[in-house]
Amino acid sequence: MRINRSSPNREQATELGISALGRENGTPAAAPKRSSRKQREASIGELDRALTSLNRALSLIAAKKHLGDGENRLDRSAYVALGKLDEAGPMRLTDLAASLGLDSSTASRQLSDLFASGLVEKSADPADKRAHVLSLSPAGLEVLSAARIGKRKIISEAVEGWDSESCSRAAELMLALAARFHDYAASHGEVKPPAPLPPGQFKPPIALSTDRS
Repeated sequence: MRINRSSPNREQATELGISALGRENGTPAAAPKRSSRKQREASIGELDRALTSLNRALSLIAAKKHLGDGENRLDRSAYVALGKLDEAGPMRLTDLAASLGLDSSTASRQLSDLFASGLVEKSADPADKRAHVLSLSPAGLEVLSAARIGKRKIISEAVEGWDSESCSRAAELMLALAARFHDYAASHGEVKPPAPLPPGQFKPPIALSTDRS
């Protein structure tokens, strides 16, 4: 399989082919160039089982419910909301809710504690002074950073024994898979397409060619 490392944007990332993770040290294995319908159905079944297994494993970690320590502890919904604001920058509540797959009322309830804790700020929308945008406060960024350190410590311990290349390759494949699922949801009206991230904050997955030469 030839690896093309020149893909510069998210659009190209959604055009990737996804190969399965190998069974040795998490090293991704090459996908066959062509497959029959039966092989395709079997591989989709394997992918389904892998995703189910991953979700179950993550749920065991999520059972702790909080990330961070002491006053910096965040539950999963708060962690995701703060992370989205950090990635995308100031957003209207409706846009944030859509990006999280929530309705505005649910998102508003989830954000109420973040406002009360001073982790999220509200300011006038530069494009429309009648509207408001939400953004991370300095305290919110500090708490999010601490929670990320805690989460990445868990990940590091979980994949102990993987080398850096295996970790990066797994991340690239999961990013590509997440992009496919998000685009599928957007095309079926489930969520709005995500706002583009500021330059340098999104590293697209490498492009995978089916040319095995």
